[in-house]
Amino acid sequence: DASVQSSESSDKCVLTISVDGFTGNNESSAGRTISPVAYKKEGNSLNFKIEGKSARNIKYDLAEIDLSSGTGKISLDYDVWYLTLHAYEGTGTDAKEVLQGETRVDLKKTVPEIGFVLSTKGIKTPGSMKLTVTGFTDVIKSYKAGIYDVNTDALIGDLLINKDYEEDATTHELIVPTSEEITKNALNPGSYIFKFFYYTEFKPTSGEDTREPLGVCSDVITIAPGRETTAAFPITGVLTKPEAPTDFTVVLVDNSEADKDEYYTVRLNWKDNSLNEENFVLRIYEANGTETDDPDLTAEGAKTALQKILVDGKKVAEFNKTNAFVGSAYYVSGTLGMSTTTCDVKLRTGRLYEMTLAASNKAGDSAFITRDASLDGSGTTGFALTKSITTTDAGGNEVTITKPVTINRQMITFDLLGGKLVKTAGAAATKDSVVEYVTYNGTAKSLSDIFGTYVSLTYYDRDFKKWTAFARAGSEITTTDGAVDYYRDLVVYASYDDEAAVNYDITNEYHDLIASVSLVGAGGSTTISGVTWTDATNTLLIDTTVDPTPQSVAANKIRFTIDGYKVVAANGDVSTAAIPATAVTKITLYVDGNPVGIKDGLYYDYSLASFIDEGKCIITVSGQVDDKTYSAAPIEMNVKFKVD
Repeated sequence: DASVQSSESSDKCVLTISVDGFTGNNESSAGRTISPVAYKKEGNSLNFKIEGKSARNIKYDLAEIDLSSGTGKISLDYDVWYLTLHAYEGTGTDAKEVLQGETRVDLKKTVPEIGFVLSTKGIKTPGSMKLTVTGFTDVIKSYKAGIYDVNTDALIGDLLINKDYEEDATTHELIVPTSEEITKNALNPGSYIFKFFYYTEFKPTSGEDTREPLGVCSDVITIAPGRETTAAFPITGVLTKPEAPTDFTVVLVDNSEADKDEYYTVRLNWKDNSLNEENFVLRIYEANGTETDDPDLTAEGAKTALQKILVDGKKVAEFNKTNAFVGSAYYVSGTLGMSTTTCDVKLRTGRLYEMTLAASNKAGDSAFITRDASLDGSGTTGFALTKSITTTDAGGNEVTITKPVTINRQMITFDLLGGKLVKTAGAAATKDSVVEYVTYNGTAKSLSDIFGTYVSLTYYDRDFKKWTAFARAGSEITTTDGAVDYYRDLVVYASYDDEAAVNYDITNEYHDLIASVSLVGAGGSTTISGVTWTDATNTLLIDTTVDPTPQSVAANKIRFTIDGYKVVAANGDVSTAAIPATAVTKITLYVDGNPVGIKDGLYYDYSLASFIDEGKCIITVSGQVDDKTYSAAPIEMNVKFKVD
């Protein structure tokens, strides 16, 4: 703690720092980790130094502060300060930093709040260990021990000890040790697993070590900076099965679906209640359609109704081999090795899972335990939602049992089918699909509830109507647009209102102009007899032979008119409507791809005299509407005529 005691001068104040004592929480989830003794004010010869820097870049250089009497004082400028307090064991060149803490204090305030929390975080000062192993029996002939990485289960450095029982020189009988002291210096601060292997055989004098362990004891050991971790280590559980773990929980790792698409990650935690397990055995059961009706996953009937997936079987522990779980298809992190209490596994979306866990050694497996969903938390993260199941007990009485839902995560793909989705105000529109991940809690839920709210979802001018999904009903797959019991991955399709009016605004992408052809004008001195215009299929378009009156070349024209346009809807329907004459500002005529003229207005007249040759030609009409140009479909025509 620290407090401002008094003013020393007009620009300085005195900061009084007091040591109230040291406390520490050295327990792991197993509650039995080998830890160094917590620092305490009494009985420790710690020395302290303090340094800092103010907001105005005023420095307080690292200097000793005498806290031997319980308090010490330093003078600082009135400013905002960032202070670091260092604790050392020893003095001079032998001083080793063992604790440090930081604080911020605003000395410009009338009553500033100040406090240091000292910890070992970030301190690299090496520590050491000294364990006294006891509990040797005449069954054991040799033993060895090492420390292992808590994350990879790999041996760190060399074995700490590897020896046989000694023999009495007179009786030649084996001497059973009463204890064995095992030490290790210069260990980096952190947590390790200490493993003690024992054998019924002597170690080979040369060549490969072929001994198979009779058993192993292990525990997590914590090394603190500059401290020696000292503890008694009893050999327990020789030739006996380990105690079963407890407090087995499964929780979802947040956002773990994003990188794995159809997979997600769950974190398993448990309490290790034994010192003599060689490893843990994790079994993952994929439930079939009847699993939800079974009230007890530990019952033999439930196991036969499940597909058993063995992640890691029982194996002989060896001092230099990592746990086999690392190579599993389910592996994400952790080892399932001895003295471990957590690991991560990946699971497929769209499936129902349960898990059981046991501790194992050479003597066999402990009881398998199911997850304790009461400790999972609640909601999606903890999979601890519950459901009620009605069943019949041994006496034929109907009973209702409440049980947690299975471990599951579903990937729901909402296919917009080309619709335009605006999820939140100001967000860019989405036209493909949206993926949501949900946990099935045993209760039917509407697809709209799953998808959540959004600003708008339309297909051009047609409003969103409903979601349609394929859902499982017993052994059949049915189509539903309401609430669904989903537990498999689903693809959900958007439906839109088919009766919505079509908006006839012309756009480049979906509209075409329609051109019509007619013969206009009559009379004149030059005549044409027998003029015939047909399209490519020989359908008669214009036939002057039915009119015996000679036609004037100068006065007779072909009129090309833009008299409408068509709108192609999503379902393939074509609608037409007249274009107001005022909407078309210009019309252009092309013959065989060459422009022959531009006219203002709704139509273009083209003289028959321009056709001097018989044969096939391609005529195209384009119109300018609202400053945009659109083309009609080309007209293929055969021209046959005779000039008299």
